[in-house]
Amino acid sequence: LLYTPCRDCTGVEQIPIILQEVQRDNSITAIHKLITLTFNVTQLNDPPVVFMTQYGQNILHDDPTEPVLVYLEQMNAFNGEKWSSEFSATFGAYDIEKQNLFITVSEPTHGRILLSKERTSIPNLEICPPHKHLTTEPCGNFSYSLPHEKDTLSWIYANLTYKQNMSSSGNDFVKIHVTDSLNATSTVLTVQFVLMESPCQQGVCTAKRNYPCMSVHRAVDFDNNYICTCTPGYTGKYCTDEIDECQSSPCVPPYDYDTESNLSDHEIFLRSLRAREDIPYADQTNFDTESKLSDYETFSRNLLATADKQDFDTDSKISDHERFLRYLQARKDIPYADQKDDNEACQATMVTSKNSDDI
Repeated sequence: LLYTPCRDCTGVEQIPIILQEVQRDNSITAIHKLITLTFNVTQLNDPPVVFMTQYGQNILHDDPTEPVLVYLEQMNAFNGEKWSSEFSATFGAYDIEKQNLFITVSEPTHGRILLSKERTSIPNLEICPPHKHLTTEPCGNFSYSLPHEKDTLSWIYANLTYKQNMSSSGNDFVKIHVTDSLNATSTVLTVQFVLMESPCQQGVCTAKRNYPCMSVHRAVDFDNNYICTCTPGYTGKYCTDEIDECQSSPCVPPYDYDTESNLSDHEIFLRSLRAREDIPYADQTNFDTESKLSDYETFSRNLLATADKQDFDTDSKISDHERFLRYLQARKDIPYADQKDDNEACQATMVTSKNSDDI
């Protein structure tokens, strides 16, 4: 005979058993005897049963002692667009003996916990409301695990929110449990907040080992397990250095400026023009390094001599250089100034002669 009491039942239960013989001889009266088995089911105080729901759905593991992992990006001043949403969940417990319940929450190291006012009313365990992200009561599939009707239990629950500190990384642990009025303690729940290092200022995390970026390993050792992949225009270990595109020298000669040259930008410009075959330059030869004239004076004289086939007017009040610049401005195939015909266009590059008849 195997006797199993009903779940959470207590008290005394009696089971009558009749023992009766079976007589083969009809002349002998069969006798029987009544006995009673008495079972005394002693009442024991059950600890509260804890639960944790998010938006009405149970988020605990089958083994409630296994930590609940919450992955959060490290909050730095430069990565506001990567910040994770605040973690918020409903935590509580129910008790079969309908005793008074009390919540205890440990303080984290890298953040703080906000706990709403505790509620002891019987929750609505029907279908979650349409705006489920606003609910602070257990609902939905949570009701499937209840041992009895919700009205036969005592309840306590509150909304728990974790706020992480700026620039903090690592694993932050919060432990939660519930006790009843007879000091019975529930299973201790652990919420592990994984604050993942986020040093990439202008880039994203890239794994260099077998650990994905969404991992506890990023909370404790970024440099050994990950690298930063920089967005275009940035470089450096953590993508902090902006690339100076002007240092890349993408232009091919003769438009390639030699930043280490002692020549001025104007002399470099004139030398580049001289190298062009579509400019009516006299000889296209190398510069005469022994000449006492400057590069731009030599270039101007040769260019003008070819352009107008006339000798230089030594009595003109306009310098060779001014004549050269006016000649350049008149040409539309040379990327000089803004190619306008008015006098304002050349104010930045030449001095207008007082006597316009000398041009």
